[in-house]
Amino acid sequence: MHRTVDFSVRFTSTLLALGLAAGFAACSTDTQPPGDATSTVDTGGGDTVNPDISIDIDFEDNKADTAVDKDTEKQDGGTIGAKCTQPEDCGGVKLNSCEVAACVAGECKAVTAPSGTTCDDKKVCTQNDVCNGAGDCAGVIQCEDKGPCVNPICTPQGDCSYTNVPPGLNKPCDDDNKCTIDDACAFGKCQGSQQPIGACNDNNSCTDDTCDAATGCVYTPSDKGKACTNGDLCISEPTCDGLSECKGGTAVTCDDGKACTKDECDSVKGCVFATKQDGQTCDDGSKCTEDDECVAGLCKGTKIAAAVPSNACKNVNCDGATGEVKISDASEGTSCDDSDPCTQQDSCTKGSCKGASLICNDGNPCTIDTCDPATGSCKSAPIKNGDVCSDGNACTSKDACVEGKCTGEDYTVSKACEDNNPCTNDGCAPQTGCFAVPKNSGVCEDGNKCTEQDNCVTGTCIGKAKVCQDNNPCTNDGCDAGSGACTSSAFDGPCNDGNNCTANDNCTGGKCEGKIKDCDDKNPCTNDVCDTIAGCKNLPKLGGTACDDGVGCTTGDKCDGGQCVGKNDCVACSSDIQCAPLSDNNICTGTIKCIDTTKGKVCDIDKKTIIQCPAPL
Repeated sequence: MHRTVDFSVRFTSTLLALGLAAGFAACSTDTQPPGDATSTVDTGGGDTVNPDISIDIDFEDNKADTAVDKDTEKQDGGTIGAKCTQPEDCGGVKLNSCEVAACVAGECKAVTAPSGTTCDDKKVCTQNDVCNGAGDCAGVIQCEDKGPCVNPICTPQGDCSYTNVPPGLNKPCDDDNKCTIDDACAFGKCQGSQQPIGACNDNNSCTDDTCDAATGCVYTPSDKGKACTNGDLCISEPTCDGLSECKGGTAVTCDDGKACTKDECDSVKGCVFATKQDGQTCDDGSKCTEDDECVAGLCKGTKIAAAVPSNACKNVNCDGATGEVKISDASEGTSCDDSDPCTQQDSCTKGSCKGASLICNDGNPCTIDTCDPATGSCKSAPIKNGDVCSDGNACTSKDACVEGKCTGEDYTVSKACEDNNPCTNDGCAPQTGCFAVPKNSGVCEDGNKCTEQDNCVTGTCIGKAKVCQDNNPCTNDGCDAGSGACTSSAFDGPCNDGNNCTANDNCTGGKCEGKIKDCDDKNPCTNDVCDTIAGCKNLPKLGGTACDDGVGCTTGDKCDGGQCVGKNDCVACSSDIQCAPLSDNNICTGTIKCIDTTKGKVCDIDKKTIIQCPAPL
């Protein structure tokens, strides 16, 4: 039997169609057609593929879609969706590199090739292509190796491309330099950091330690005679032998100069000074001591008898080398103890220790205080009653001793702190005595009949002066201190009559009179009046009222806002010559000159030149 396969036409190339047909005729499962084609193919198995089955192959992603026409589905021939009983019934057709037709549960279906199946992803930049188990064919990128810091990339077109490993990834690498550390990719190259100073160190003071980029650390023997250390602290000043060995030197002598230590040298610790046990005999090197022995690592001896001072105010100087003793007085004022409990502040005076007698005082003026020579303690006994004393209280008086106690009369009884001032509160402080606290309120009497409403103010009685006023500016008002009655007497002189429309007020015969004020402001556009309280007022006249602004060359003068304003027909000038042509040569009307006006320098009649001519007959 034969089945016919009908492929939909995507490329019209006859060559590609023939290639596809030849591939299927050979029943190949390893080769994928290089392009889309349409053909009728003999599978080579004796059957012709049914032409009603359409297979659409997309070679860009190497996947195949199979569509089955259910109306033309056959039982006998390798068609996807056809009934089958064995794999051969599906024809074993390879739909793409990683997908084949197989009999599954009695039906021919497209089955994904197992992972690892050999295939071809059609890319030059890969090799060892295999299926991934999901129907995709992928190979291992095979591009030129440009080092660990360059990533090869296989493009969709199948070509090799390259990109630098990003610096932030810190990808490890090897820059082939033994003298660097922390090698990492940066800008497509492997770069390392210079290793820290001292990284090459063999801990041998007789080698010079360096680093070679090719081989790494190099340890070269130091010059012979170079100072070195061999780790033995009991050898001093060893030197290098030129063969990397530290040799020679001299033995260290350990001696701390102390008689009570055992001096030894330890090659690791160096000099060790071990303390001898207490009580071991020693020699402190002084002839001023005897019976020397070790005490806590120190050699100590007992002073010889001649070197011990007879008292604290004698200085004994013993020469340790010869044992010669010299005795002298201690410095004047040196502290000492005279063994007398009833003295204090003992000090040396001419080689003897003397102290000042202890002063016993219990602060009670009614006792006699003494020192007990046996104990050095003070003791007291009362004096007789009635003896005058002072109890230390400034608020008492007439102090006297009674049964060993000083007692006085309190100030509240003696009235010693009474200051007879009604504006103070009197009191007393035991330390300072009487005091008076000023009052700042309260009725009192200041003894002055010409005051009233007397009151305490900061400790003083103050009254308000009695008001004596007859409202006559021409009298002097006063108060009689004896009777407290108001008095007044007339006087002649300046005064104020309370009228702001008068000036130069003056008292005459006990009456205040003034001259009437002149309120004329010389302004033709104001009405000048006077108010007895406010004084002169200059009120603007009604706008449009005729007036004279005093400038002869203006016309139509009228009041406006309290000012006289006229039409300016004036001629500006700078000299009288410019004004001469304007003169009418009439001496009775005056001469026109260049004069200063409110309009500036203009030609106008000089009023000083006007002559009063007789009226014409």
